[in-house]
Amino acid sequence: MVQAIPAYSINGDPLLTEAEAAAYISMSPKTLGRWRSQYPDRLPFVKIGGWSVRYRRSVLDTYINGQTVTYGRGVQK
Repeated sequence: MVQAIPAYSINGDPLLTEAEAAAYISMSPKTLGRWRSQYPDRLPFVKIGGWSVRYRRSVLDTYINGQTVTYGRGVQK
């Protein structure tokens, strides 16, 4: 099955709209907006034309992987 690539893509790494990015990581667009203003380093974003916000899918994947919690021998990692 072939997936559609969003309108913006750099080297095959899609740039997702705020709504697409929020859906991709199961959060609300409002949360992403709050993070942009309060914690700009938490989830890097791209501004196109000075106002249009996009998120690289690879950055979202890195964020998700960084949130992985594993337990072993009673220690949270």
